[in-house]
Amino acid sequence: MLTPLDVKILIHLLVTGGSIALVGWLLPGVRVKSLGHAVLFSCLLALLNAALWSQLGTVPGVSRELSSGLGSLLLNGAIFYLVGKITPGIEVSGCLTASLAAFLVSFLNGLLHGLLRDLLR
Repeated sequence: MLTPLDVKILIHLLVTGGSIALVGWLLPGVRVKSLGHAVLFSCLLALLNAALWSQLGTVPGVSRELSSGLGSLLLNGAIFYLVGKITPGIEVSGCLTASLAAFLVSFLNGLLHGLLRDLLR
């Protein structure tokens, strides 16, 4: 049986997968073969983000520098690019494209989660 937390995690992964698929459709440097590949990508992206950001928080001074706007954008782009290299069905043409794609996915996620929050109440 799924708990409410499990449902929230599944919704987040599906929303992120949808955002990735939409960015793949909009951005020429990102190719997404299917929604399933986008959801797999979102799972791997979430795992790598959680692992890297939690480890960076333990390094003195680094977390503040990387959590600033540009540092965060570049690190998220690098993570997006790396996950694109290891996920089948996803192609990302370069780090700059990956940074833009990561920004767009975050923006779309914010919009979609805002809409879903009101619908799921």
